[in-house]
Parts: sequence; structure tokens; C-alpha cells
Amino acid sequence: MPVIHGDSPAEPTAACAGCGSKIVDRFYLLAVDRQWHIHCLKCCECKLRLDSELTCFSRDGNIYCKEDYYRLFAVKRCGRCHLGISANELVMRARDLVFHLHCFNCASCNRALTKGEQFGMRDNMVYCRLHYEVLLVQGGQAADYSMAELDGAYHHHHHPHSQIGRASCRERV
Repeated sequence: MPVIHGDSPAEPTAACAGCGSKIVDRFYLLAVDRQWHIHCLKCCECKLRLDSELTCFSRDGNIYCKEDYYRLFAVKRCGRCHLGISANELVMRARDLVFHLHCFNCASCNRALTKGEQFGMRDNMVYCRLHYEVLLVQGGQAADYSMAELDGAYHHHHHPHSQIGRASCRERV
């Protein structure tokens, strides 16, 4: 949610970054170093109002909601928690999925799996070797070791030209 600032000194009247009109309202939003009428801060794709959102995203001067930003700019989501993976995060990869380090755990025992450790996957869930074998036995399947060693070290996931901002609500005095 935007933060309301009521104790700040009077600021000169500015033009809204969304509509270009002067902001004479008591409250305005400050996002990506620009001032906005509360009703003008919207996603440029879906027109969702962002005045009550926790974050907004900016790229090439445009403002986006989280869903459209991820959809348009292919920000990867974690295979376990489904949250976005930031550009500077270290990740683990398994098949075509990417995981936050703290999410790369066995789905049965929640033990963290590390580089070079064997693991198995079923229904896009990661299992340690022990629990993967238990799943195979319970399912009446032969131990088909399609388990793979985690390839390489931790990988960086990079998103060029992106900026994540937090809108804050300010009050004119």
C-alpha cells in the first residue's frame, strides 16, 4: 500500500506524469521519481489502478502492474513458490524450471538440496534421492533413475533494463 506523508513541507505544484494536468489535490502519488494523481497511476497495458498496489514496475518510461510486467518481459517465476526471481538473485535450475535457493527443497522432507546432489522430479516437484525412491516404490514403478545431478554452480538470472519501484502517497500541506 502507498505510504501517506503528511508532515512534509509544501511542494510546488507539479504536472501529473499520467495526464499532464497540474496536481492540486491534497494527496498525490510519487512513483519512479514522478508525481501522479491518485487515479492516474495505472498499468499502461491493462489499465489497473496502482494506487493500492504494493509495487509498480517501470520500463522504458512506462508503468506496469506486476502481472503484465512479468508476462511481457519474461521475468522467471520460482518453480516452487511461483514468486518472481529478481535479476541479482542466485538460483538453482532443474529441467526447465528455476528456483530460489531457499525454495530448492525436497517436497517431502523439506531438506535443502545443494549443488551436485542427486534429486528426482515428479509433477514439477523436487525430491531428494531417498524420497524420490519412496515415491517410485509406492507407485509400483521401477527405479528409473532419471535423476540428474544439478548442473553447474548457482546461476544468476538477469533482467536487463528493468526497474522496480514502490509508490508512496504524499499529502500537500
